[in-house]
Amino acid sequence: MVSARRLVSRMLTKLGARIAPREPYVPTFHRSVDQAAHDANCQRWRDRGARIGRNVRLSLDLDHINPHLITIGDSCVIGGYLLAHGPTRPIDPVVIGSNVYIGWNAIILPGVTIGDNCIVGAGSVVTKAIPAGSVAAGNPARVIRPVDDEEIRQFLSAMETGRFIGACDPSAKLV
Repeated sequence: MVSARRLVSRMLTKLGARIAPREPYVPTFHRSVDQAAHDANCQRWRDRGARIGRNVRLSLDLDHINPHLITIGDSCVIGGYLLAHGPTRPIDPVVIGSNVYIGWNAIILPGVTIGDNCIVGAGSVVTKAIPAGSVAAGNPARVIRPVDDEEIRQFLSAMETGRFIGACDPSAKLV
């Protein structure tokens, strides 16, 4: 059986074009950005009034209208949107504890508090408080289960080594 790559290569050769076979493209997701870039992004939001702890990684934006109502603890990865205002909700502060991982495109609505050592699933819409030590996901987000000690250990290790959870760097070893 002829592979698709070989078949296309033969067809292009007959047309007079030459192509060199290449290694297959392997995408890498969540590749760690230089810590200085994360620090600069956090400082930009601090300058606008947000209270942000140490060793925080922000992948998406915070509330542009009321950044002064957002508090983020130490050692957090924020891949979602944090809102302190909304068209149908009162203006309320958003508080994120320490050692919290908020997945990509999650939305944290005004007035929500997320406790320490929590994981919020990607795409979740958090409408009410999440207790400390919980995994929450869904729309609206609900607590699914408690976070186990191994997950906390892996998260803190990844934060210390400067890489995100789930890094696809082939040279990196997951702990």
